[in-house]
Parts: sequence; C-alpha cells; structure tokens
Amino acid sequence: MLFRLGPAAKDVDPKYPDRYELLEQSIKYSTERPYPCVRYQAVSKDKRAKGAGEPQFLELDGLYCRHPMDSSAGAVIMYSHSGLTRYAALRAEAEAFIQNAALPAE
Repeated sequence: MLFRLGPAAKDVDPKYPDRYELLEQSIKYSTERPYPCVRYQAVSKDKRAKGAGEPQFLELDGLYCRHPMDSSAGAVIMYSHSGLTRYAALRAEAEAFIQNAALPAE
C-alpha cells in the first residue's frame, strides 16, 4: 500500500505555493483496525488563513485506511483544528472521534 501524505500547498491553491509551513509530521502504519491503515499527524503554520490577520496553526490527526469492502478504494477519518495557538485537547478528541468512526465491513 502506498500513501502520499502531507500538506502540499501547490495542490491547495497554486496562487500561494508557500501558504503552509510544515512544522511536524508523523506517518505510521497502524494495526488498530482489521484492514490496513496509516496514522497521520501533522502541524503546519497557515500563513494565509481566511479571516485571520496573522498566521495560524493547522493541526491534523487522522487515519487513512484501505476500504474494508473495496481494496482499490480508501477512506480518511480526519480531525483537525485551526487557531492562533495549539489545541491541547486535540489528541484526545481526535482519538475519541477516530475510534467512533466505522467503515462498513459488509
């Protein structure tokens, strides 16, 4: 299974290729589901956040999985936060959200 993850600003808005500055990123294979998954966590600085006068943090915590019913498809369960400061409860809230999200197995 091949995963290409991470913020690619040019894919988001070609007018602003330097919009995001990746500060942290973690990509790890996960066995928490009976089908192949990858845990993804990242923190970026968004230099052009809409409605913001200064850069904001964009935090992502999620699970990318091969779909259990169609191995040619994938699914993403993602939790995120954007703000002037890091969100201390992000990891705990993301974990609860991800664990409560189910993909159909039949």
